[in-house]
Amino acid sequence: MPDNDDLLIPARTAIKSLRDSGYNNAASALSELIDNSIEAKAKNVEILVFEKSETVRNRPTKKISEIVIVDDGIGMDEKILKTSLQFGNGTKLDSRKGIGRFGMGLPMASISQCINVQAYSWRNSKCLYSYIDCHEIEKSKKSEENRINKVIEKELPKHISKEIKKTKSGTAIIWSKFDRL
Repeated sequence: MPDNDDLLIPARTAIKSLRDSGYNNAASALSELIDNSIEAKAKNVEILVFEKSETVRNRPTKKISEIVIVDDGIGMDEKILKTSLQFGNGTKLDSRKGIGRFGMGLPMASISQCINVQAYSWRNSKCLYSYIDCHEIEKSKKSEENRINKVIEKELPKHISKEIKKTKSGTAIIWSKFDRL
Protein backbone atom coordinates (compact mmCIF):
# COMPACT_ATOMS: atom_id res chain seq x y z
CA MET A 1 0.00 0.00 0.00
CA PRO A 2 1.43 3.45 -0.87
CA ASP A 3 2.46 5.84 1.87
CA ASN A 4 1.68 9.57 1.74
CA ASP A 5 4.79 10.24 -0.39
CA ASP A 6 3.30 8.14 -3.21
CA LEU A 7 -0.16 9.75 -3.28
CA LEU A 8 -1.10 12.56 -5.64
CA ILE A 9 -3.33 14.00 -2.94
CA PRO A 10 -2.58 12.73 0.59
CA ALA A 11 -5.93 13.15 2.32
CA ARG A 12 -4.54 13.34 5.86
CA THR A 13 -2.61 16.52 5.11
CA ALA A 14 -4.70 17.89 2.23
CA ILE A 15 -7.83 18.18 4.36
CA LYS A 16 -6.12 20.89 6.44
CA SER A 17 -5.28 22.89 3.31
CA LEU A 18 -8.74 22.41 1.85
CA ARG A 19 -10.30 23.78 5.02
CA ASP A 20 -8.38 27.03 4.53
CA SER A 21 -9.34 27.48 0.89
CA GLY A 22 -12.11 29.47 -0.66
CA TYR A 23 -14.74 30.58 1.83
CA ASN A 24 -13.95 33.60 3.99
CA ASN A 25 -17.05 33.51 6.15
CA ALA A 26 -20.17 31.58 7.07
CA ALA A 27 -22.37 33.71 4.82
CA SER A 28 -20.47 32.79 1.64
CA ALA A 29 -20.35 29.13 2.68
CA LEU A 30 -24.09 29.08 3.39
CA SER A 31 -24.80 30.76 0.05
CA GLU A 32 -23.08 27.83 -1.69
CA LEU A 33 -25.51 25.39 -0.08
CA ILE A 34 -28.47 27.61 -0.84
CA ASP A 35 -27.35 27.68 -4.50
CA ASN A 36 -27.33 23.86 -4.42
CA SER A 37 -30.91 23.90 -3.10
CA ILE A 38 -32.00 26.23 -5.89
CA GLU A 39 -30.34 23.94 -8.46
CA ALA A 40 -32.30 21.05 -6.91
CA LYS A 41 -35.55 22.91 -7.67
CA ALA A 42 -36.25 23.74 -4.03
CA LYS A 43 -39.15 26.07 -3.44
CA ASN A 44 -38.24 26.50 0.24
CA VAL A 45 -34.89 26.61 2.01
CA GLU A 46 -34.67 26.83 5.79
CA ILE A 47 -31.63 27.54 7.92
CA LEU A 48 -31.96 26.23 11.47
CA VAL A 49 -29.50 27.18 14.19
CA PHE A 50 -29.23 25.05 17.34
CA GLU A 51 -27.44 26.24 20.45
CA LYS A 52 -26.09 24.51 23.52
CA SER A 53 -25.24 25.92 26.92
CA GLU A 54 -21.62 25.83 28.06
CA THR A 55 -19.62 27.25 30.89
CA VAL A 56 -16.59 29.24 29.77
CA ARG A 57 -14.35 30.79 32.44
CA ASN A 58 -17.01 30.06 35.06
CA ARG A 59 -19.67 31.91 33.06
CA PRO A 60 -22.66 30.30 31.43
CA THR A 61 -22.83 31.01 27.72
CA LYS A 62 -24.55 29.69 24.63
CA LYS A 63 -22.67 28.42 21.59
CA ILE A 64 -23.94 27.31 18.23
CA SER A 65 -23.92 23.51 18.16
CA GLU A 66 -25.43 22.94 14.70
CA ILE A 67 -26.43 24.83 11.61
CA VAL A 68 -28.86 22.91 9.41
CA ILE A 69 -29.74 23.82 5.83
CA VAL A 70 -32.97 22.08 4.79
CA ASP A 71 -34.70 22.24 1.42
CA ASP A 72 -37.67 20.72 -0.36
CA GLY A 73 -35.79 20.05 -3.58
CA ILE A 74 -35.71 16.84 -5.59
CA GLY A 75 -33.44 15.03 -3.12
CA MET A 76 -30.52 12.79 -3.98
CA ASP A 77 -30.25 9.11 -4.72
CA GLU A 78 -27.37 7.03 -3.33
CA LYS A 79 -24.94 7.78 -6.16
CA ILE A 80 -25.55 11.53 -6.14
CA LEU A 81 -25.35 11.75 -2.35
CA LYS A 82 -22.06 9.88 -2.38
CA THR A 83 -20.50 12.11 -5.04
CA SER A 84 -21.85 15.28 -3.41
CA LEU A 85 -19.46 14.72 -0.50
CA GLN A 86 -16.43 14.02 -2.69
CA PHE A 87 -14.00 16.79 -3.55
CA GLY A 88 -13.96 17.42 -7.30
CA ASN A 89 -16.76 15.06 -8.24
CA GLY A 90 -20.38 15.69 -9.06
CA THR A 91 -23.14 15.34 -11.60
CA LYS A 92 -22.38 18.48 -13.63
CA LEU A 93 -18.67 18.13 -14.40
CA ASP A 94 -19.25 18.24 -18.17
CA SER A 95 -22.05 20.82 -18.10
CA ARG A 96 -21.80 24.52 -18.86
CA LYS A 97 -25.32 25.15 -17.53
CA GLY A 98 -26.03 26.54 -14.09
CA ILE A 99 -23.70 26.62 -11.14
CA GLY A 100 -21.77 23.91 -9.36
CA ARG A 101 -19.67 22.60 -12.24
CA PHE A 102 -16.58 21.58 -10.32
CA GLY A 103 -17.93 19.33 -7.57
CA MET A 104 -16.28 21.26 -4.75
CA GLY A 105 -19.10 23.39 -3.33
CA LEU A 106 -20.79 21.26 -0.68
CA PRO A 107 -17.70 19.70 0.87
CA MET A 108 -15.50 22.82 0.62
CA ALA A 109 -18.12 25.24 1.94
CA SER A 110 -18.91 22.88 4.79
CA ILE A 111 -15.41 22.06 6.00
CA SER A 112 -14.43 25.72 5.77
CA GLN A 113 -16.77 26.29 8.73
CA CYS A 114 -16.85 23.05 10.72
CA ILE A 115 -15.20 19.70 11.34
CA ASN A 116 -18.28 17.53 10.77
CA VAL A 117 -20.81 17.71 7.94
CA GLN A 118 -23.72 15.31 7.66
CA ALA A 119 -25.94 14.96 4.62
CA TYR A 120 -29.46 13.52 4.70
CA SER A 121 -31.53 13.29 1.55
CA TRP A 122 -34.92 11.74 0.99
CA ARG A 123 -37.31 10.84 -1.76
CA ASN A 124 -40.73 9.58 -0.69
CA SER A 125 -40.17 7.56 2.48
CA LYS A 126 -36.51 6.58 1.91
CA CYS A 127 -33.97 8.78 3.71
CA LEU A 128 -30.25 8.36 2.94
CA TYR A 129 -27.28 9.56 4.98
CA SER A 130 -23.53 10.06 4.77
CA TYR A 131 -20.96 12.38 6.34
CA ILE A 132 -17.46 13.85 6.36
CA ASP A 133 -15.50 14.26 9.59
CA CYS A 134 -12.19 16.11 9.19
CA HIS A 135 -10.72 14.70 12.40
CA GLU A 136 -11.33 11.14 11.18
CA ILE A 137 -9.51 11.95 7.95
CA GLU A 138 -6.59 13.61 9.74
CA LYS A 139 -6.21 10.65 12.10
CA SER A 140 -6.35 7.96 9.41
CA LYS A 141 -3.16 5.99 8.93
CA LYS A 142 -3.78 4.32 5.58
CA SER A 143 -4.94 5.75 2.27
CA GLU A 144 -7.79 3.22 2.05
CA GLU A 145 -9.22 4.69 5.27
CA ASN A 146 -9.85 7.94 3.39
CA ARG A 147 -12.64 6.67 1.22
CA ILE A 148 -15.96 8.46 1.18
CA ASN A 149 -18.20 7.13 3.93
CA LYS A 150 -20.87 4.68 2.89
CA VAL A 151 -24.34 5.93 2.14
CA ILE A 152 -26.84 4.26 4.46
CA GLU A 153 -30.54 4.55 5.17
CA LYS A 154 -31.03 6.65 8.27
CA GLU A 155 -33.80 8.90 9.53
CA LEU A 156 -33.29 12.61 10.03
CA PRO A 157 -32.54 13.32 13.71
CA LYS A 158 -35.72 13.95 15.72
CA HIS A 159 -34.66 17.38 16.98
CA ILE A 160 -34.46 18.50 13.35
CA SER A 161 -37.47 16.66 11.93
CA LYS A 162 -39.73 18.17 14.59
CA GLU A 163 -38.69 21.68 13.46
CA ILE A 164 -39.47 21.26 9.76
CA LYS A 165 -42.40 20.33 7.59
CA LYS A 166 -41.50 16.95 6.09
CA THR A 167 -41.81 16.98 2.32
CA LYS A 168 -41.86 14.18 -0.28
CA SER A 169 -38.27 14.97 -1.18
CA GLY A 170 -35.50 17.17 0.09
CA THR A 171 -32.08 17.45 1.63
CA ALA A 172 -30.70 18.48 5.01
CA ILE A 173 -27.06 19.39 5.49
CA ILE A 174 -25.95 19.54 9.12
CA TRP A 175 -22.81 21.40 10.17
CA SER A 176 -21.40 20.69 13.63
CA LYS A 177 -18.18 20.70 15.64
CA PHE A 178 -17.46 24.32 14.83
CA ASP A 179 -13.94 25.63 15.06
CA ARG A 180 -14.09 28.47 12.53
CA LEU A 181 -17.49 30.04 12.92
